[in-house]
Amino acid sequence: MISLPWLTQMDGVVLEDRGTGKLPTLDVEFRVVRMSFSPQGKTHGGHYDLYIDPQTNRLAGWIQTTRVPILPGDFLPAEVEGSDGPGNIARIVDQYAERDGKVIPIAYSSLSTDGSDRLFGIHLLIEASFGDAIDVSMLEPPEDGEVVYQVER
Repeated sequence: MISLPWLTQMDGVVLEDRGTGKLPTLDVEFRVVRMSFSPQGKTHGGHYDLYIDPQTNRLAGWIQTTRVPILPGDFLPAEVEGSDGPGNIARIVDQYAERDGKVIPIAYSSLSTDGSDRLFGIHLLIEASFGDAIDVSMLEPPEDGEVVYQVER
């Protein structure tokens, strides 16, 4: 989420003006820029449609189209398990904050784009710094750690 503005500047990123469009649950017209990767990157042939607020020029949200296969047992609703992927997932920025002189999104919601506006998750960025070195040891889960997913079906 936080790296999307900088991803647009990377080698191999393809940007395409898609006109205007709306995000689920918002009755606002945004400028839409499609971001894809050449060669294919982590979206495996999918893309991101970035929704830019024309008043502030800030990223208001994005719709991610992924082609990553979903396997039975993943933490997604039963109707998408075993399919070719969840399809489009909308991410809508709920809150911005200033960190190290940069305004960044610190909270966003994930919603379906099938017309149901089903909420998949609310995501929060607790801490961010652009000046500190990354401690890569913090990227490893603890040896006795356990990941537990809870999904209402």
